[in-house]
Amino acid sequence: MFIYKAGMILSVELIVIAIGFYFFYLAKRENSKHLKIGAYILVVGGILIALGTTAMTIKKMVCKKHHRCERCHHGEGKDWEGKPQCLDKDKMQEGEGERERTEKED
Repeated sequence: MFIYKAGMILSVELIVIAIGFYFFYLAKRENSKHLKIGAYILVVGGILIALGTTAMTIKKMVCKKHHRCERCHHGEGKDWEGKPQCLDKDKMQEGEGERERTEKED
């Protein structure tokens, strides 16, 4: 489900970047400084957000592939509703048991 959402977000970002390049075309034709500034904002902002979305998507895919809920989710291993994010619940429970043991030792 996350992959579909990320794909839709990336599609919107590509549309924003395309609109920014269209603004560059209009700015050149109209010789407008304001359109050029808007074009820079759209293109650079779209590229930065696309890179961030891609990085988070790859991080999420790696987490689900290797069951690293403890490391990827700051030790919580649960989403905002309290449901486990990891597909393998035994791996997540093992990680919680190790965390409890280290807390007792301290």
